[in-house]
Amino acid sequence: AVSHKKVKILQLTLDGKVVNSYDSIAQTKENGFNPSAVSRSLNKLSSTSGGYKWEHLEENTTIQYRLKWKNK
Repeated sequence: AVSHKKVKILQLTLDGKVVNSYDSIAQTKENGFNPSAVSRSLNKLSSTSGGYKWEHLEENTTIQYRLKWKNK
């Protein structure tokens, strides 16, 4: 069976500023993005999707650090 665990997704401007976060790739569709295209960007098959960069939160240690201290 294929596991589809939800992983927090970050939407970033081309210069790296966080615009939004999503609980899953599927949730990006609610804001008009193509989840398949977002997935390609996340998997480094495309550099951007919808004019934005996309990253998994777990891969962005700078944002993890900021969130950790913000929530203390």
